[in-house]
Amino acid sequence: DQGNFIEALHYLLNNLLINKSLKVPYKFALSRLLFIKQKLGTDTYKKAIETNLKKYDPKLQALFKDEVKREVLGLPYRKKPTPKPNDKVRVKYSDGSIKPMKYKKALMLQKKGEDIEILDD
Repeated sequence: DQGNFIEALHYLLNNLLINKSLKVPYKFALSRLLFIKQKLGTDTYKKAIETNLKKYDPKLQALFKDEVKREVLGLPYRKKPTPKPNDKVRVKYSDGSIKPMKYKKALMLQKKGEDIEILDD
């Protein structure tokens, strides 16, 4: 019954919008959304999402825009642009600690053989 799927869709979207930072439920919610998308068909699904988003203030809509909207609507991902040399990036060390530094310094450490991972947020 489409009504139930649309209700489930709204419930999941509300949770994604409110608990955007919770990683595990987020992944689970996305998988449920994709399941609902199969059940409803793309057109009905997109309409339901747009109706749902109209209820939120622009700040929440903006939060929702990029990653989730892409995933939810099945759009391709945009690759993040490579940071410029003076951009701040977060660097994760092998001991698990994370420190901010300029991108060029992080690259220099990597070249020297430091075991670090540059995190792209």
